[in-house]
Amino acid sequence: MPRVAAEVFPHPALVRWLGLDRILEYKRKAGRPRARSDAEFARLQRSLAGLCADQFPYLAWHADSSALLTTKWRKPVEDQLDAWICALIALWHVHHAGHHSEVFGDDATGFVLTPCAGADLQGGNSRLLG
Repeated sequence: MPRVAAEVFPHPALVRWLGLDRILEYKRKAGRPRARSDAEFARLQRSLAGLCADQFPYLAWHADSSALLTTKWRKPVEDQLDAWICALIALWHVHHAGHHSEVFGDDATGFVLTPCAGADLQGGNSRLLG
């Protein structure tokens, strides 16, 4: 099988997986109150714990993984969680053989991969990559 690279983004995946109306505003940005970012980061951690228990029960956890879901916001923790979410998107796609993912774009010009939304999780409306 040829190697395939896909672009993924944590925010759209989380909106779809968690059934949110908007993104979780956990990133620290100018003008965003720190207390709000901290609360959203804690919400992200709780949501990821639930998502992993529900959709990825086969994953083995170790101390570093568990710590990402309980450690208060620090930039390195945020970056590691973002990377972890990106890895979960790829795992989701492979585990479900592409049937619960949506692909925007094409192999020739590039594409973005995201989990299907809500009810589509059961039906799957994607194409396999590669």
